[in-house]
Amino acid sequence: MISESLGEEDNPQEEADGYREKIGKLRCDEEAKTHLLKECDKLAKMPQGSHEATVVRNYLDKCLEIPFGTYTKDNMRLDRARKVLDKDHYGLDKVKDRIVESLAVLRRNPDFSGQILCLAGPPGVGKTSIVKSLAKAMNRKYVRVALGGVHDEAEIRGHRKTYIGAMPGRIIDAVIKSGSMNPIILLDEIDKIGNDIKGDPSSALLEALDPEQNNTFADHYIEFPVDLSKVLFITTANDTSTIAPPLFDRMEVIELGSYTATEKFRIAKDHLVKKEMTKHALCAREFKVTDGALEEIIAHYTREAGVRRLEKCIGTLCRKASVALESGAKSFRVNEKNLQDYLGVPKYTDDLIPGENQVGVVNGLAWTSVGGTMLPIEVSAFPGTGKVQITGNLGDVMTESVKTAVGFIRSRADTYGIDDQFYKNKDLHIHAPEAAIPKDGPSAGITMATAMLSAVINRKVKAKVAMTGKQELESVILEIEARIKMMDYVVEYMQNPENEYASIPAFEGIGEKSIALYNQLVLDRERLLLASEKGNPALLLADKQLAEQRKMLLETIAATRNSIKASLNELNKKNHIFNSQLSELPTQEREYIEMKRQQKIKETIYLFLMQKLQEKSLINSPDEQAGRIVDAAYCSAKPVFPKKLIVLAIAFIIACILSLISIYLKVFVFTKR
Repeated sequence: MISESLGEEDNPQEEADGYREKIGKLRCDEEAKTHLLKECDKLAKMPQGSHEATVVRNYLDKCLEIPFGTYTKDNMRLDRARKVLDKDHYGLDKVKDRIVESLAVLRRNPDFSGQILCLAGPPGVGKTSIVKSLAKAMNRKYVRVALGGVHDEAEIRGHRKTYIGAMPGRIIDAVIKSGSMNPIILLDEIDKIGNDIKGDPSSALLEALDPEQNNTFADHYIEFPVDLSKVLFITTANDTSTIAPPLFDRMEVIELGSYTATEKFRIAKDHLVKKEMTKHALCAREFKVTDGALEEIIAHYTREAGVRRLEKCIGTLCRKASVALESGAKSFRVNEKNLQDYLGVPKYTDDLIPGENQVGVVNGLAWTSVGGTMLPIEVSAFPGTGKVQITGNLGDVMTESVKTAVGFIRSRADTYGIDDQFYKNKDLHIHAPEAAIPKDGPSAGITMATAMLSAVINRKVKAKVAMTGKQELESVILEIEARIKMMDYVVEYMQNPENEYASIPAFEGIGEKSIALYNQLVLDRERLLLASEKGNPALLLADKQLAEQRKMLLETIAATRNSIKASLNELNKKNHIFNSQLSELPTQEREYIEMKRQQKIKETIYLFLMQKLQEKSLINSPDEQAGRIVDAAYCSAKPVFPKKLIVLAIAFIIACILSLISIYLKVFVFTKR
C-alpha cells in the first residue's frame, strides 16, 4: 500500500476506525460518544499529515484519557479515618471532627452532595497535608491544583481546540491525572485567584463547585459535559476576604488557627524530626535533638503560625549532622547549649517589661497570626521645624494613626498645658523596634498618642502599663452616653402625667417607627375629641390603643437602653487603660477634664433638643407667615386689561393694510394686459 511505502502504518480511515473502537469501549453517555464519533468522521476525511488532522488526533487522545466509569472504592470506616488523621497531624481537632462528620454522611448517603469545605488559615498550619491524609484514609486518589496567580478563565475551563497548543482546563486535567472520576481535588490558595481582560477564573469555578450543576461541567476543550458530581473538592485559603462572594457562598469555611508553642513542640518531636531524619538518612543512634533545644528553636528562632520554618531549622541541624558524621563523628547531639553554634544568634527575644518608667516609651498590645505580643513605641521630641520621622516598618494604617495622634494632641493642647504650636517648633521621631517585622493596624492610635504626649510634656509613662485601642474611642463613648441621656429624657417625658396625651419627640435610634405610630394615634385622638364627647366608644378605644402603645414603647426603649448600656460598659473597659494615664495628672486637672467631658454631653443633648423644638414649632404653626410683602396688591372696578380703544385702533389699521394689498394685487398683478 502507498501508506506503507511512505512509512505510514495506517491510512486515515483505518486510524479513524481504531479511534471508533476505543470510543465504543468508553463507559460514558451517548452524547459524548456521538460527539467523539463525529470527530472520527472528520479525521477519516483529512489528509493524515495535515495540521487539522493533528488537532483532531490530539483532541481524541485527550478525551480518551478521561477515566469515564472508573471509580475507586471508598473506605468509609470512621475509626480508621480518625486514626490516620491523628497519626499524621497533632491537634486540629475541629477540622478532624468536621471531616469525620462528612464521611459519616457520605457513608449513609453515597449520593450526598454537600457544601465544599474551605480550610482557611495562615501558611504552614497543615491545610494541604490534612487533605492528603483524608485521601489516604478514604482510599481515594489525590490531586492538588495550585490556583495562586491564575487570572485567565481558560486555565479553569480550557481553550478551544482550534487554538494552537490548546489543552483542557485544570479541573479536567486533574481528573485525568487521578485516573478516576471520584478523586479528592485540592484547590490550593483559592484566595489568590485574580482576574483581568481574559476573564474571571472565580466565575469559572462556580460551576465546578456547585453540587447542583457540576454533573454537567463544560470544558471548552472537551466540548461535551463531564460528570464531576463524585469528585470531592476541598479548597484552601489564607485570607477569605479576597474570595469572590458568589464563590465564597458555595463553601463552608473551617478556620485553622495558629499552633501554640506546646502544639509546635509535639509536632516537631513526633513528626518533623522523624521526617527530616528519614530524608537525610539519619538514625536515632546518630542524631539526637533534646527537648530543650526544640523549645529554644520554637521560642527564639521561629515566629510563625505554622511549622514550616521550624521544619527548615530541623533540616539545617540534620545537614550539620550529616557533615559531622561523614567527617568521622560517631554521633551528633543538639542541646540548648550548643544550638547557637549551628543556627546562629537567636532571631527573636521574649517580650520583656521595661525595668523603669521612661519618657516617650509606651508598651502597645498587638495581635498577630502567631498570637498576642507587646509592641513598644518609642517617641523622641526635640527642637526643630515640625518634621515627623517614622521608622520601624509601619504600614499605612499605623502611619495614619501617627497623623491622627498629632491632631489629637493639638486639639487638647490647652487641656495638657502645652504650647499649641508644638507641631511647628518640635521634631518628632517615632520608632517601633524590630524593624524587619511589618506592623499595621488601627489599634495603635492610643499608644501613639500617649507616647507623643509623654515626649512633648516630658512626663514618664508607667512601664508596667500596656495599651491598645483606637483613638476615637472616647468620642464613641461620649456619643453613646448622649444617646442614653436622650432615652432617659424620653422616658421621663412619657411618664409625666401632664404629657399623657401629648406627642413624643422623635430621636434617631430610639424606636422611630414606634414613636411615629404613637404620635399618629395622638393626632387621631385629637380629631375624635373635636367631634365627640369623652364618653364616646371610639374615643375610649383610642385611649386604650394609646395606653398599649405607650407601654410597648417604654419596653422597647428599656431594652434598647440595656443593650447600649452593655456596649458602653465594654467600651469603658477598653478605655480604662487610657484613663490610667490621666490618673497621674493633678487633681484639679482631672476634675477639669471630667467637667469638660460632661459639658460636651449636655451640649450635645441641648443642641439636639433645640433642633427638635424648632421642628415642633414649624409643625404646630403652619399658617405662620414665612415671607415678606414686596408689592402691595391692588384692585380696580374696571378691567385693567385689555385696553378697548387701543384694540380697535390696531384692528382698523390692520384692515386698511389688508385692503390696500388686495387692491394692488387685483389691479397690477391679476389684470391682463
